[in-house]
Amino acid sequence: MNNCCHDQEQIKFKMDIIVDSICDKNVVPIIGEELLKVESNLMFDVCSKWINTLKNYYKLEIEPDIGRIEPLSLEKVAFELLNKNIKLNVGKLIRALEYVFNKNTFSSSTLFQLLAKIEDFKLYITTTVDPFLEYSIKKIRYNDDTEKFNNSIIINKLNDLKDLAPEFDKYLNKIENPILYYLFGKVNYKPDFVISEEDRLEFMHKILRSNELINLRNQLSDNDIIIIGSLYSNWLARFFIRFLSGTERLSSDKKNITWIVGQNIDEKLYEFCESPLCNNYEIIKTDNISVFVKDLYEEWKKKAEEKGAVKKFSLDNDQINYSKPLNSLIPFVFLSYCREDEIIAKKIHNQLNKNGIQVWFDNKELSPGENFENTIIKKIRKCTLFCPLISENTERLRDERRFFIMETNEALEEKKKANHDKVFVVPIVTSKNVDTHRIPKELERLNYIYLDDNNDIPENKIKELVSEIRKRQTE
Repeated sequence: MNNCCHDQEQIKFKMDIIVDSICDKNVVPIIGEELLKVESNLMFDVCSKWINTLKNYYKLEIEPDIGRIEPLSLEKVAFELLNKNIKLNVGKLIRALEYVFNKNTFSSSTLFQLLAKIEDFKLYITTTVDPFLEYSIKKIRYNDDTEKFNNSIIINKLNDLKDLAPEFDKYLNKIENPILYYLFGKVNYKPDFVISEEDRLEFMHKILRSNELINLRNQLSDNDIIIIGSLYSNWLARFFIRFLSGTERLSSDKKNITWIVGQNIDEKLYEFCESPLCNNYEIIKTDNISVFVKDLYEEWKKKAEEKGAVKKFSLDNDQINYSKPLNSLIPFVFLSYCREDEIIAKKIHNQLNKNGIQVWFDNKELSPGENFENTIIKKIRKCTLFCPLISENTERLRDERRFFIMETNEALEEKKKANHDKVFVVPIVTSKNVDTHRIPKELERLNYIYLDDNNDIPENKIKELVSEIRKRQTE
């Protein structure tokens, strides 16, 4: 049974089959880095701090433009750094990255939280080395009980592969709390975690040759597998799914299914999985992997509730919660931007959220089928502050028909109607290199907020925004 699934009806049909298997506790999820691409603010934050650490300690000569790396991942940033800085080596990259995770606290991911809430998952395998999935499982499934959770984490090292304990192999589907398995190592468990493609090849080679992972292989061969968000190239993906097949050839008539879900799947891998050489491997290409994960959780929850077997986990996350509607009764900021500046806009969104400022973020708050223009105009008229993000991109695109131009014009019209003593439009400028004289005259006279070198709003300006918002709450 070979199938490459594109159509929404086909995806829905496959989703039903996957959920039925999950409810029978017969699915092992393998989580990849594409989910961090979707919530790129997380990876952008990590990589920015990583580069700043390298600049401070190793006098980084060339700084990569991580806003242009697509999709953003630790491996891609490492490649750019090593390729352009002859004084850097992998050891320095590792030490700097370890420092970043030791000295900073990062939030968990909304999508990882949803996956953690699926109670019928008893074994999670992550192919990333970051701890974001760990944060979610620890919080949701272990109620932040560190000691108990640490006993359920298994971390591979290149020179010390770790198998599942025999009792887990035998009773895995019966345990209450899940196991998290780091297949390619974890940051801070030096020196054996993947930071480059060469590292991953070495890990893959060691794992394929090893006879030490018998219990893990048994679980993979006895259950269906869903790979969500792997970004492996064609041949690396082939070696990976060969490992998952255990002792069976890919062409054998095996009973269990492996679903490969993603937005950016190599075209050659399609052809391979559709051929007679690869049996019971199904590719599901989705235009939006975050929607797939949300639908997977909702469909599982619906079936689990029918059985009376689902807990009421909370979704507590200080990152963007895409399913959480904006409370229009609370003063809020309308953040306007062009799509070319989306990564910076997300970063600003999260920074304002963390400081208690509610933000309307147009590409995440709009509902399917909603009239874009009417909704945007209504939100501008109701917002407390309108913050247009001004950059070299908005300069370059100012003569085109773009939404961010319409939004700014609407906000300026709204400002004319409002009390002139009140602040309404607060432009945020990405760099002092931006030629603000080319910006509409009405904006020129306003006080700008300039982002710092990390694309953050300076703390004193955040306080001013918070003060202005709180002032409106008392009016």
